[in-house]
Amino acid sequence: MNEDTVLAQLRDIHLPADLGATAPATMATWPFLVLAGIAGVLFAVHIWRARRWRQSARAELSGIVQMENRATQWSMLLAFAAELSKRARHPLTLPAFAYRHPDTVSDSERAEFIVFLGAELGR
Repeated sequence: MNEDTVLAQLRDIHLPADLGATAPATMATWPFLVLAGIAGVLFAVHIWRARRWRQSARAELSGIVQMENRATQWSMLLAFAAELSKRARHPLTLPAFAYRHPDTVSDSERAEFIVFLGAELGR
């Protein structure tokens, strides 16, 4: 085999006449729609669970408020505040009177603390 016979066996590269016909330029939209649907469902479930948790926490807070024993009520309010900080996943800065002995807390401060916890539930 010499060079002339090898070169004679080579063929030209044949390209298709219309490149647009072989590779369409449009993309499939269904994967994006499926991804958007999954993200929407996950977001809706997150919102639903957060709303359900807030409703149960408000019911628990109203049950604590209706207690007659002030010392027990105060300790349950503090426990509720600690649980609220864990569940809400953000730090909760309690007012200064929350760290005092239950006998030294006045009724107005107790009411202010209850309003504070209710506002924190709304965040």
